[in-house]
Amino acid sequence: WMHKAALVCASRHANVAAGALRTRGIDQIGFATGSDVSDHLIFRARVTAVFDDGAAAEVGVRVAKRDIATGNEVAAGAGTLLSSRPSPRSVAAVRRRGPS
Repeated sequence: WMHKAALVCASRHANVAAGALRTRGIDQIGFATGSDVSDHLIFRARVTAVFDDGAAAEVGVRVAKRDIATGNEVAAGAGTLLSSRPSPRSVAAVRRRGPS
C-alpha cells in the first residue's frame, strides 16, 4: 500500500495519470508496529525530490494506524520510494511482446 500511495502522490505532482508512473526503487522501508483488523491505516505521502526534469520523483510515505474506537493515532511505519515514467526502451519492449 505504501507504493500505491507514493504513485498517487507522484502522479498528482507530475499531473499525469497514476498508470503513467512506475515504482522504480525503494530507498528504505520500516515498520514501527503492526496493525489490528480494527485499525484504520492512514497513508501520508509527499514528494521530497524531483529528478530528470520532472520524469522521476522521490516520495516519502508515513503510515499511521488509528484505533476507530478511541481515535488515537500511532506511527506504524515509513518508507521512501522512487517513482518515474517508463523509459522509452521499456515501452518499446512491451509493444514488441504485447501487454501482460
